[in-house]
Amino acid sequence: AGSPFASVKSLKIDGKLPTFLFEEEIDQLLGAGEPRDLWELRDLLILELLYSTGCRVSELAAASLTDLDIKGSTLRVVGKGNKERLVFIGKAAVKRLREYLVLRKALRLGDADGRRALLINRRGGRLTVRGIQTIIDRLLERSSLQKPATAHTFRHSFATHVLRGGADIRVVQELLGHASL
Repeated sequence: AGSPFASVKSLKIDGKLPTFLFEEEIDQLLGAGEPRDLWELRDLLILELLYSTGCRVSELAAASLTDLDIKGSTLRVVGKGNKERLVFIGKAAVKRLREYLVLRKALRLGDADGRRALLINRRGGRLTVRGIQTIIDRLLERSSLQKPATAHTFRHSFATHVLRGGADIRVVQELLGHASL
């Protein structure tokens, strides 16, 4: 007589948990010195926005100036399935955003899409998803961070820190633009 559980299959469990950064590690990355020009400012702004909003890199790349409400500290993004949502921008990111917009305004931007884009590349066009990922990879490589991280790590860090702060998991789900848990 064998075990009555011998034929019962367990649920499939994905053993890999998402990587996230602790608050101290985020502070270490974001406080790595004052930016010397528009491009260094933009690069740090990208990290600030990804972390403070929890948005996807693709949502940030697609964001336009008209999606931004700096007084309300919000950004309208379009996520998966063409779903639109508002994300909230943290105080530090708003401060950096204001500085960036002043310097950005002084540039002569190339095409109409570049003039509309929130984040621009050095040629004055819209910064692409790949461009953002390259910037983040470069910043992470130069940092003294001792763990592997990617652009998506900032999204996981946002969710982890909001949950640790006491937010309901359903609220975090909405903030991230997830259709289901």
